[in-house]
Amino acid sequence: MKKALVIGLVLALGLAVGLVGCGGASTTTTAAATQAPVALKFACHYQQTEPGGTNVQKFCDYVTQHTNNAITFNVYYGGTLGNPGEELDLVSTGSVDMTVLGHLGYADQLPLLNFCGFLLGKVQYDSASTQAAIDYFNTLCFKDSTTSPLIQAEATAKNIKYLGFTAGGEDVFLAKFAFTGVNDLKGHKFGNAGSEAAWEALGLNYVQAFPPDVFQDLQRGVIDCTEMGFAPTVANQWYTEAPHYMWDGMYAAGNPYTINLATWNKLTPATQKIFMDAAAQCATSSVTDTDQETTTDLATLQTAKVNVGALSDADAAAVYAAYYKAVCDDMYGREKKVSADAAANMATVLQKAASLAGQTWAPPTS
Repeated sequence: MKKALVIGLVLALGLAVGLVGCGGASTTTTAAATQAPVALKFACHYQQTEPGGTNVQKFCDYVTQHTNNAITFNVYYGGTLGNPGEELDLVSTGSVDMTVLGHLGYADQLPLLNFCGFLLGKVQYDSASTQAAIDYFNTLCFKDSTTSPLIQAEATAKNIKYLGFTAGGEDVFLAKFAFTGVNDLKGHKFGNAGSEAAWEALGLNYVQAFPPDVFQDLQRGVIDCTEMGFAPTVANQWYTEAPHYMWDGMYAAGNPYTINLATWNKLTPATQKIFMDAAAQCATSSVTDTDQETTTDLATLQTAKVNVGALSDADAAAVYAAYYKAVCDDMYGREKKVSADAAANMATVLQKAASLAGQTWAPPTS
């Protein structure tokens, strides 16, 4: 009997060890056992009910669940703690522990992260192209041996760490009149907030128009057409003034889950892995969310009898090439004014990004 009991105990212990070695539950148990309980402050410019906000909640739920409640979050939605232009300072100083960083607003503070954030994909909206834009960011920021150290060092200098990126969806051209390609927009007032050089290179009559003003600018005839991310144009009902849409094949990504470096360093290695896993899960979820949002928005436009088409492949490629060059030239020019070293680092990132994007770019000689 005693011998049988001993054998049974040995088998039970062996099974327990085997289960711990399988991952999943063991990671949670280890993190919960060694991670000091802490409630983190999360600043979020998204509203709680919009896709970006629900994605943040998924991140927080994942971490809390997999740390067995050792990590919890106080999430401040809707820019309660600061607008997108204040988020970097909030997380860098430790006023908050985390944010989803709207990185496009920080070209001067985080120049190496501000390579062209669009990837040319299928002109008609495509889920795989949405994922490819995230992969493009992940390669440059986490995987490539030449660019990743530069981008991570820049983040470290700002006392932050990037955990992962999310999808931004596809861009569209829209106009008050019917059009079939970019040439049809020439001679009309084209409103956009930036990349003036790109639009003028395409022969468009550029008028500066910031997103919050576009609806009224269309309504008052200040502009006749524009280009923007698809989802915001529907959310802001620009289609009521510009009911002619054309997909342009430019897919955005970015908005990294970003954590204060001091906060990150207080987490155990097991907990840090859970945070990275949560960001990866949210990247995948952001693609699904974008797909669903696009389907819903297309139904809205169909009900409103809005014409939705797509640029030709040649037109889309021309638009992307002009936009890509304008962004690269601008970012390189900014860093050239800072120092030769800054310009060299920027050139390294931009040239690698261009090779991944199927573009050719070299630093301007003048």
